[in-house]
Amino acid sequence: MDEKVEKALDFIRENIKKYERIATVNSFGKDSIILQHLVNQVDPNILVLWIKPPFLPKETVKFANKVIEMWKLNVEAVTSKFEKDSEWMSNVVYKPELWKTNPELCCQIFKVQPIMQAVQELDLQAWFSGMRKTESEKRSMYTPVWRQGPFTKLHPILEFTEADVWRYLAARNLPVHSWYGEGYRSLGCDPCSAPNTWYAERGGRWKDTMMEGGDCGIHCEVLKGKGAPQLTQMIKHIKK
Repeated sequence: MDEKVEKALDFIRENIKKYERIATVNSFGKDSIILQHLVNQVDPNILVLWIKPPFLPKETVKFANKVIEMWKLNVEAVTSKFEKDSEWMSNVVYKPELWKTNPELCCQIFKVQPIMQAVQELDLQAWFSGMRKTESEKRSMYTPVWRQGPFTKLHPILEFTEADVWRYLAARNLPVHSWYGEGYRSLGCDPCSAPNTWYAERGGRWKDTMMEGGDCGIHCEVLKGKGAPQLTQMIKHIKK
């Protein structure tokens, strides 16, 4: 465990020196807490992007605000501009329960497209992600440095197991989301997270949909530069 931690810290130091415009992405789940704790030891003032869809559990928002205040994080909340259009939200999202009928599109609107826009506007070169290989079969394919077009994703705790995560949190008495005590193993939006005793750690995500146990798309899309979908194109598609 000590070796994994030192390796992660060395990786973070190396890449903070390498990239001038870099951030962390934080969901305030257990992996994000470890990632942020590690990064804070190298650069406590680093920009933190909080992808904040409108369906987050109130417990997540409360917990996130507690951590932000406790660690004095430099946070920028990443939200969709669609949230300001109450009529559109009602007709396109809430009435059809888009998170059930088309969860992939829902994630595109409220997670993928907003973070793409943030990456473009901030002109980021890279970010640190709390992804781990043992979370799912798909995530086992990733490497510590992962290129998505001209953008770079950095995974300091990629080799940590779920047990490693809980050892790290317990040994350092770090804060954890209350839902982990209720049988959740992976946290996302309220309607798309469920307690999980299945062997796959992300098995409780998007339960009973075609996306069950999968990912929202952030780790698959080209986020910056040529090939990155434009927000206006997404709007036209949705309005058809």
